[in-house]
Formats: sequence, C-alpha cells, structure tokens
Amino acid sequence: MKIAVGTISEQKLQFLEEVLTELGQIYSLEPFQVSSGVSDQPITSKETKQGSLNRAKSALQQSRDADFSLGIEVGYHPNLKGDYKIFCWASLIDKNGKHLSARSHTLTSFFSSKNIKRKQTSRRICSSVSN
Repeated sequence: MKIAVGTISEQKLQFLEEVLTELGQIYSLEPFQVSSGVSDQPITSKETKQGSLNRAKSALQQSRDADFSLGIEVGYHPNLKGDYKIFCWASLIDKNGKHLSARSHTLTSFFSSKNIKRKQTSRRICSSVSN
C-alpha cells in the first residue's frame, strides 16, 4: 500500500513506520511538505483536527498513485487551571474522498499558558521550523 503523508518530519515518519511495521503491513511512504492551513501551534482541538485534514488533503493531491493519505497535527488545549494538555489528530483520506479522523489521548504538558504563548510568538518570528 502506498501512503501519501502530509509531513516531512522525520520523527512523525519514524513513528508511522514503527506502527506499520509492528502491524505487519507492507507499505511505501510518500512524504510531502505541505501546509496545515492553521496556526503554527494550534490551541484548540477543532483547529488541530482541521490541520490534520488539510495535511491529508494536500498530500493526496500531490501524490500520483497513493492508496490514501495521512495528515498528523499536534495541538494543545487549555484546562481550567490554565495548564495545557497536548494531543494530536490524525486524518486518513482515500482516493474516493472518504475520510476518517481520530484524536489521541491527552497528556498534561509541562507548558503553562504563558510558555505556550511565548512559544507561539517565537515560532512566528523564527520561520525555520519544519512541518
């Protein structure tokens, strides 16, 4: 199976390869540098999910013969204490346009709301962050 992946992040690609290998799948990954179409660091679940869908759509459009595409987006969500939970959304889209999205469990982030905002500002200033 050939999978168009909406990222060139080595870390995300390595995790994906580990999972597919563990599941005994025969696969070929076709990574693409694509835009998530959302902020550099999404702060809501809705925005993070949209970023994963946008990545999957863009990767599928760029591929000539992928069976389906995958978009992965990491985001944060504030809790009532002002701390953030980290999670990700993954979206699959097949050649017929059918899609499925799923959210991971959340983990408490060591970032406070002040650190997240500072991180967002520094990412906007430093454009060398890869997707």
